[in-house]
Amino acid sequence: MKGMCVFACSFALAIGTLFGADDPILIVIGTRPEAIKLLPLYEALKNEQLPVQICSTGQHTNLVEEIYPLFGVKPSFELKVMKEKQDLFYLTQILLEKTKDLFQEVHPSLVIVQGDTTSAFVAALSAFYLKIPVVHVEAGLRTYNCYAPFPEEINRQLISKIAALHFAPTLVAKDALKAEGISANSIFLTGNTGIDALFFIKNRLANQEIFPSSFLKDRLDSLKKDGKKIFLLTAHRRESLEKDLAICLTAIKEFLLLHPDVAILYPVHSNPAIHQVIETVGLENLKNIFLLPPLPYQDLVYLLSEADAVLTDSGGIQEEAISLRIPILVLRNETDRPEGLEVGIAKLVGTNPLLIQKGMEEILTNLQSPSKVNYEKLPYGDGTASPQIAKILKDYLEKLSRAQ
Repeated sequence: MKGMCVFACSFALAIGTLFGADDPILIVIGTRPEAIKLLPLYEALKNEQLPVQICSTGQHTNLVEEIYPLFGVKPSFELKVMKEKQDLFYLTQILLEKTKDLFQEVHPSLVIVQGDTTSAFVAALSAFYLKIPVVHVEAGLRTYNCYAPFPEEINRQLISKIAALHFAPTLVAKDALKAEGISANSIFLTGNTGIDALFFIKNRLANQEIFPSSFLKDRLDSLKKDGKKIFLLTAHRRESLEKDLAICLTAIKEFLLLHPDVAILYPVHSNPAIHQVIETVGLENLKNIFLLPPLPYQDLVYLLSEADAVLTDSGGIQEEAISLRIPILVLRNETDRPEGLEVGIAKLVGTNPLLIQKGMEEILTNLQSPSKVNYEKLPYGDGTASPQIAKILKDYLEKLSRAQ
């Protein structure tokens, strides 16, 4: 009964919103991961001949702006909210005001948000206040720890209470939504649109339509020539900065001192607090770790494709590494992506130094004599999530139009 009430509310909201045939679907993008995961959907919606526009909130700037040309897309609207030392209070207030103004001007038929950022949550809330149906892409991820990841876990739970349609990337995510009382009629299992982007860029690299940066290619070629095993490291979670990041990096440093045959490439987030931790731990003094600037997305895909293993606290990179069948250690105490653990590609080591080092040892051993793990069934989809979602949305809008 609770689930029926949630669905009835969502559907009533949807049919209560009048829109014309030319009113666009509006995709809201605030951060680089959102751009990566929503631009394939933008193309799929255009292929269905649906009017669609993009709003870039500017929650992040440079990191997002380099993604649009990669997909040959320009946003229709730019809110430009980013400022130095912005916090969640500022972002929430300014985004609510600016999305209200934009939605009232554009009158979108649907507002699409992805994942769990502040831009996604506030845009969903703004659309709800204006009785515009909300579409949630990558719905249903959960840790049920409200501070891990922070503030993302609460953001995505709140979006789930608002959204009219929920596109779950995995069966685990779909089941989580159903368990929370959301009607199965509004949940669709499609795979993850981020995998669409991953395969798209990987194919463009393979076909030499785009190229990795020369410094990165040269570095990898040199390391492989020297017989090094290459690990990609990404670590930047907000909730890890106080002490956990230093613990992780110290454990990795100790491992590298004992294993000169391993090389780690670490694209470092621009956050000054992360650079301070790196300096305190003394990573820059190691000969077999290479600190890199934030990488363009095509460089990250290239590095993932060439790496022997991954250590990360990033949700998106968990999905990408698993979809490329690369062994991965998850540097988080909880993961909202348990599917990789279930198929045996990922291992949750948290911030425990002994587990981190043991996991790296196991990966090295398996690289010498690969274990027989069934990697055939991958959990995040086959790269067709975006066209699936676009077709569902086209049918949904046609039904709403008839109901009006």
